[in-house]
Amino acid sequence: MKKVINFIFGVHNHQPVGNLPHIFEDSYQKAYFPFLKILHKHPTIKFTIHNSGILLEWIEKNHPEYISILKEMVDRGQVEIKTGGFYEPILPIIPDEDRYVQIEKLTGYIKELTGYNSTGMWLTERVWEPHLAQVLSKAKIKHISVDESHFKLTGFSKQQLRGYFITEEQNNKLAIFPISKDLRYLIPFSPVSKIIDYFKEIASEDESKLIVLDDDGEKFGGWPNTYKWIYEDGWLEQFLTALESESSWIKLYTFSEFMEKFPPLGRVYLPTASYPEMLEWSGGFWRNYLVKYPEINNMQKKMFYLSKWAREVGNKKAYEHVLASQCNDVYWHGIFGGVYIPSMKMALYRHMIEAERLLEEQSHNNEMFLNKKVFDFNLDGHDEVILSNKFLGVYITPYNGGTVFELDYKPKPFNLIATLARREESYHKTIKEKAKENKSRESEIEESEFRDSKTEEKDESITTIHHIEALKGEDLKKFLNYDKWPNYSFRNYILSYDTNIDSFQRREAQQFGNFANGVYTFQLIENGIELSREERIFINGNESFINIKKRYEIEKENSILKVNYLIENKGKVSLLSIFAVEQFFSMLSGYDENAVKYHIPDVELEDKYMASYGEIKDIGEVIIKNYLEEFNIILKFTPEATVWRFPIETVSQSEAGMERTYQSSAVIPNWKLKLEPNQTFSAQISLKISNFK
Repeated sequence: MKKVINFIFGVHNHQPVGNLPHIFEDSYQKAYFPFLKILHKHPTIKFTIHNSGILLEWIEKNHPEYISILKEMVDRGQVEIKTGGFYEPILPIIPDEDRYVQIEKLTGYIKELTGYNSTGMWLTERVWEPHLAQVLSKAKIKHISVDESHFKLTGFSKQQLRGYFITEEQNNKLAIFPISKDLRYLIPFSPVSKIIDYFKEIASEDESKLIVLDDDGEKFGGWPNTYKWIYEDGWLEQFLTALESESSWIKLYTFSEFMEKFPPLGRVYLPTASYPEMLEWSGGFWRNYLVKYPEINNMQKKMFYLSKWAREVGNKKAYEHVLASQCNDVYWHGIFGGVYIPSMKMALYRHMIEAERLLEEQSHNNEMFLNKKVFDFNLDGHDEVILSNKFLGVYITPYNGGTVFELDYKPKPFNLIATLARREESYHKTIKEKAKENKSRESEIEESEFRDSKTEEKDESITTIHHIEALKGEDLKKFLNYDKWPNYSFRNYILSYDTNIDSFQRREAQQFGNFANGVYTFQLIENGIELSREERIFINGNESFINIKKRYEIEKENSILKVNYLIENKGKVSLLSIFAVEQFFSMLSGYDENAVKYHIPDVELEDKYMASYGEIKDIGEVIIKNYLEEFNIILKFTPEATVWRFPIETVSQSEAGMERTYQSSAVIPNWKLKLEPNQTFSAQISLKISNFK
């Protein structure tokens, strides 16, 4: 009996909220459109496609020719279109109600554009949790695909996954197709002949055996080195032609067609999982990102907070902004920049801040107001405090040094501290190893796992991005400095008297006590909140007690945040130290002073750009001029202070290798103290934001 293999060929296309227009255009020209055009020339090649709603909206607006071709392919029965969450959210981490809205929004949009009624769904990042079976079934989804690794966690072998399975939750059933890891790495990186040979190896006399590829469409021209290979060198044309030539035994189906013809292999219950690389990055469970990166947790909890508020008051415009803020890409980090990309973080914050502004406008009839809210915002078991007026949102955590973890300027909208801490990542060891080997140039690309390392013949494969370890730019090892805590603003330190900017920037400065990260008691006051922390410290071996009080205040009528400090030496030993207050400003442009720059009255700065580094003594004012957003930040210090400034730059992975990214700028006013017993020191920092006139 003749051997056959059934093959489902699927692609998923997506661009995140906030990605730059030229990246949309470049991906369209290099991957999305040429792929569709070539498939259109091969009408017998059945395939499945998913475009996120974000991308589909952009395509409809900028390239309607794509929609016309796609609709023609739908009409002739060549293509199945998958739905999904419109803004490509990771479904388990958004509210239940929003899951249905996201799916219905994209399903309806696909129907409107192409006439296709989608019953299959792309599961964002293949992040699976068992309760999704009920959610998706109720959303009228009949099938999804996940990686074969999900199944292997329950004991399946690769050979047992040649078909699809049924899962259920509370009698709500869903079909699940396993995606072949072999094909993920073979297609499109290996020669067509090698892929056909692989199909021959797995072909069977059982006519129901199936293998599935359902993977990123950007692989087909958008990833490094792929455009030439796939289009200029003709890989895709060769592959489709080969499938046509071998159609007597390689049978192409869409997911829905295969389900109509063949029964499931059985029932299965899968654990929480994603694809293997994601599990490695997250520590085995996707939600660990919310622990590893408190910055991600803060975004996610704000999104939940606003979603509930918008639904409760029926504000559709605000709710749409919340849905957009659920776009997955900066809620995690892997081979792509994710949370390490400042502009994309800011894009989600813009949507959330605008939603909050609209909700407050509705609540207060567009009148001036001052709100003080106390609740466990980030679900860490401790209360946070939100101060807000029409202009500012000040998010304060008494539990983490009495710091400000979000500072919103609503008129723009803009989160001044949408930054990220410098933390050690597993791939940093590669940088350190290469530094030891004195190899700061780009490393030689690692061979694909499918290459035969023993052969001496020329291998014409190209490399998947999961095997690229290139180091972009200069020696990155010197940038591997790590922050002890999240980079929240108004974190205050009692430092040893000999501390300088270099030791502070490297996080090597000696502190008295734990005023920087300790727990502060607090009470609400008329215009804000007052916090306090007292510690027993030792000065030259002698016991002493230091108390720090700080007060955050805003008023109804303006965009000024005042932070007042009072330091009291309650011991019997004099305190000789430096008192420093650290603030962060995520201005999106670090090296272009025509975009954003420092200005200090009566001081001529040699380096004005935000990533500059230095110390200035005895100044009372620092101005940050943001020409991109057209606003000024005016910092005033009383009494005058020494000011340190330096950039926060992270080293992270990207599809092109490891690279350095400007996250924010640290501005640290500091004062030298000599406090005798029972003496006090007071200081004020005033932060005012104003639009350009």
